[in-house]
Amino acid sequence: MIEYRFLTPRRRGKWYSTLGQAQAAANRIGAGFLDPGGTFVPYRGTVLEMREKTRPGIETEAPASGASA
Repeated sequence: MIEYRFLTPRRRGKWYSTLGQAQAAANRIGAGFLDPGGTFVPYRGTVLEMREKTRPGIETEAPASGASA
């Protein structure tokens, strides 16, 4: 599952499970706003950060190291 948040040069938003939730909350941290048509408009310097959230109890494979002997 992918999580989303917006970063500004001075603030960080919370992680949200949908992009729409992150966009709606971005105004609170000064990252952007939703225009009357519902399109997200980020302010200058705003960055969208995404991460993969794994569910508890599910193991993921670690990336293979570069060198082999």
